[in-house]
Amino acid sequence: MHDNHSKELHGTEDNELHMKNQSFLSTTRLRDLEKGDAQFVLDFLKNKQSDDPSFFYAVQIDEKERLTNFFWVDGQSKNDVAYFGDAFLFDTTYRTSSFDIPFAAFVGVNHHKQIVIFGNALLLSDSVGSFIWLFNTFVAAMSGRKPKTIFTDQCAELSQAVTMSFHDASHQFCLWHILKNVPKNHSVFNCELNFHKDFEDCIFGGSSEEVFSKLWDNLLSKHGLGSSVWLKDLYLSRKKWALPYLNSSFCATMMTKQWAESMDNLFKIHFYRKLPLPKFIAQYFKALTQLREKELIEDYESRQTKPALLVDIPVLAEAAESYTRRIYVDFEYEYKSQLACLYELTAMNGTIYTFSLSSSKVHWDC
Repeated sequence: MHDNHSKELHGTEDNELHMKNQSFLSTTRLRDLEKGDAQFVLDFLKNKQSDDPSFFYAVQIDEKERLTNFFWVDGQSKNDVAYFGDAFLFDTTYRTSSFDIPFAAFVGVNHHKQIVIFGNALLLSDSVGSFIWLFNTFVAAMSGRKPKTIFTDQCAELSQAVTMSFHDASHQFCLWHILKNVPKNHSVFNCELNFHKDFEDCIFGGSSEEVFSKLWDNLLSKHGLGSSVWLKDLYLSRKKWALPYLNSSFCATMMTKQWAESMDNLFKIHFYRKLPLPKFIAQYFKALTQLREKELIEDYESRQTKPALLVDIPVLAEAAESYTRRIYVDFEYEYKSQLACLYELTAMNGTIYTFSLSSSKVHWDC
């Protein structure tokens, strides 16, 4: 469906503003900004672009000519997407509270396993059409670059928009969002302190489909939750979030407990949405600056210092030279883990050799 009154406002690198017809945008809005805030955001975006020629922004206008959705990204974030944009989280935690500023962010992971911000939005309407506009605008700002994996909250509108905008990407549900949804969807969280810990152990501890199913059944049995509709629905969608089912998707580190903790810290410490919009925007840029300063520190450490090697052998020396300090730690851990494995030749068929690998923790054939 199309409407000639629905338009889009673009800020381009030559500081011109262009308006063009867009697909119909319903006037249904979940919230509105305070008086004067929409103009503040528009002025803010124009000023940022004057300071940074690579700064990009777009504004979606609804059928009543109201500024409705805003997107912006700077040159540093564009570079980050070029390097680290294979997987990202589109965060919409603002949807859980009608009092929060409707700030949404495209979030990724860099080569130090740190959080990076790929792009930002204010969404006064979050219909399917709004999400499609936002995703397509994001891709246009990134010169057509699309992710291989995108994480979102469980939301029908989001799922539809992801399918239409990123049809070749793997769409997964974010474990951090699932954990945040526990207290909203289950009263047992308020009366049994152990439930949240058991739930975390279940979703992060399943190394195989069989183990995961066993942990899930034990969780339901222990807490008497076999009739929980929310948990039933969650289990039915497990192929979009449970670790054993995601082996074919590139997830960076966004399916780990450490990632969930990092996201918690980021939003609790930096993105406090109860502030007036001008103060929130100032707080956002302060947080962005701090994130980038931390990356610069890690860059310096990785270039100027070398880790103490477990043993002085070529493979570790080369890894220490090639990887960042944080990634080298992971590599060395994997190297140490394989030292605990025992292997035995079990069969030979021409050029195919079959080995049995075992350790104190695992046993499998390959």
